[in-house]
Amino acid sequence: MSVVAAQSGSEPFHVVLYSAAVGIIPTRRTTKTPRRDGAYFEHSAPARSSPRCRRRRPPGRRTGRVGSTEYVVDLDSEQDGENVQIGVVRPDPEAVDDAPVIVRATPYVGDLRDADIAECWGVKRLAYNFVPHGYAVAVIPVRGTGGAGGCMTLFGPAERRDLDQAVDYLGEAEWSNGNVAMSGGSYDGTTPFEVAAMGNDYLKTIVPMSGVPDVHDLMYRNGVPETRGPLVLNALYYAISLGTDSPLTGTRVDAYATRAACSEYAQGGFAATYAGVTGERDPSGYWAARNLRPLVEDNYEGSIFYVQGLQDWNVDLSQMYPWTERLEAVDDIETRYTLGQFGHAYPDDGDWAEGTRRNDWADIALRWYEQELKGKENVDVGPDAYVQDSTGE
Repeated sequence: MSVVAAQSGSEPFHVVLYSAAVGIIPTRRTTKTPRRDGAYFEHSAPARSSPRCRRRRPPGRRTGRVGSTEYVVDLDSEQDGENVQIGVVRPDPEAVDDAPVIVRATPYVGDLRDADIAECWGVKRLAYNFVPHGYAVAVIPVRGTGGAGGCMTLFGPAERRDLDQAVDYLGEAEWSNGNVAMSGGSYDGTTPFEVAAMGNDYLKTIVPMSGVPDVHDLMYRNGVPETRGPLVLNALYYAISLGTDSPLTGTRVDAYATRAACSEYAQGGFAATYAGVTGERDPSGYWAARNLRPLVEDNYEGSIFYVQGLQDWNVDLSQMYPWTERLEAVDDIETRYTLGQFGHAYPDDGDWAEGTRRNDWADIALRWYEQELKGKENVDVGPDAYVQDSTGE
């Protein structure tokens, strides 16, 4: 793992390059990747990790690799008292006492009370890249997953309210500067839209990658259902909610029993079946409640840095365009883009030989956060849109 230096005006930036697919952690073996300017990025060869996090260090112990401390907070949900869990990795308090926060909200982590948060699936790249620059990183298991209570609602209103409450906590924490960003890919790229839809005052920018602001429009576009819509989507997240907790493993049997009895799964199954047969939004309002676009238009006052792989078969460009033109023209929401020849992944997860990797993605994101979360002026955030064509240029 090496440090890559770049320049923003007269200020040097040093970005740890964690160039690996979502859910990947590095091994000790390193390789060198040629850059177009003739220099090299040195990065660790990836090895896949479990969605579960490594066993946690003693609470509050310093994480030497990223110069940070970490802790877990469990809140009572303001809507029904269920658990809202937040894991935080923050810079050394002696060095930074007013850190902005970068959040990943996800269904893909376990109970954070048993976790080494900085090593969690999807959190490591944020912790290694941004905590050394004075940012705190937080991970929030969505309702009905990991250590969170309640039932998985697949982007539903209850999930949104819990995430909104968690972001309020992070914005109001005594060590926070009050500015929060949300970032992630796929499901984790949709949760930023959920909090934006709530009009959260602390959410200053979102960086969704392959996000889904209208899941019905993705799965049943123009009245034509994709197979994974009625047959896969709701069942998949029902299974993720149940996870590895069960009477067979003897772990968190009470949580398993509660989640197995959730009525939300039957509601989602009905809505998926109805849409699969008719192509329409169901009369119960299930899909309408998960259309985040009008809520973002009405309530959000921050900025959007939209990231989309042009080779993404899972979430295609229609979720972003032409909606973002409306956001800019009608709602005056600043919108920027990174579009590239990568698939359902981060921009720096592609294959260099095929011209699908952007090794400068972490640096691009850092510059954006410096402007949006720290309020720095004269930061070179680049053009309004980065577009990578099929030649890799």
